[in-house]
Amino acid sequence: MVPLTLHFDGQSLLDGVDITPEEFYRRLPTATTHPTTSQPSPGRFAEVYAALLEDHESVVSIHISEKLSGTVDSARQAADMTDPKRVRVIDSEVVSMSLGLITLVASALAAQERLRSGATRQAW
Repeated sequence: MVPLTLHFDGQSLLDGVDITPEEFYRRLPTATTHPTTSQPSPGRFAEVYAALLEDHESVVSIHISEKLSGTVDSARQAADMTDPKRVRVIDSEVVSMSLGLITLVASALAAQERLRSGATRQAW
């Protein structure tokens, strides 16, 4: 996972790394400014894709709707920087829990296919 940067009360925090969802919601009622996010850079995505491709046949990268964030564009640029034939970037067209459910189903399907075909590992 490549986390978004959360800008919260003058701090830049990596979502899920520097701040948990529980901490975010605990702090939210007393926030002095409305929190915002920024997408990871293409370079950060490229680093993760390159590392995954060392041990996996391919990468499927599923993201928040491009209508709401520039994350998909950053991910597409990173795929072009690494190996666009082996990195598939998907705009989920959704956000939040819906995106989580799509990701869980995609992961389960990938695992089933690997077991069925005996294929080499893939990062999904």
